[in-house]
Amino acid sequence: MTLVPTRICRDASVIGEEVIKLLLNAHDVGLTITLEIAAHLPEGADEKTVRTVTENCSSLKFLNFGFERY
Repeated sequence: MTLVPTRICRDASVIGEEVIKLLLNAHDVGLTITLEIAAHLPEGADEKTVRTVTENCSSLKFLNFGFERY
């Protein structure tokens, strides 16, 4: 499922209520939820954006994050 960036809070809430909550009620459930963010910046990201996003991802304990150049 692809979420609309401007509706992320609403959509995540619906997913939580309609799917995750039901799964959590299952007996002996092992549940993993992942979030992947991909952004295409045709002219690249400026240094401040890279630094701030990297710091935020680190603080939020993302397992994998970074910027790639194409």
